[in-house]
Amino acid sequence: MLSVQFKNIQYTFHQLTDLLSSIEEKEYSKNISQLSDLSVGKHVRHCIEILENLILGIETLNISYDQRKRNPLYENSPLAARDKIFELLK
Repeated sequence: MLSVQFKNIQYTFHQLTDLLSSIEEKEYSKNISQLSDLSVGKHVRHCIEILENLILGIETLNISYDQRKRNPLYENSPLAARDKIFELLK
């Protein structure tokens, strides 16, 4: 069952990498009122952190989203975020 769920997660994140490959850095890091005055990049960073903690938690049998590492690079650079997603999905 978990493998089916992970395949769905992979599919969704691969779609996100398509966006990250095409969005301009300026647009990626710009705050948008419809996104609670946050940027696309901040939301993507959050998604990356959740995925990273999920993968680590499956390996260690301990998921703690409160202790996640926050890397501002992923909210400012769409290509860095894309590369991190590729790394996590290997």
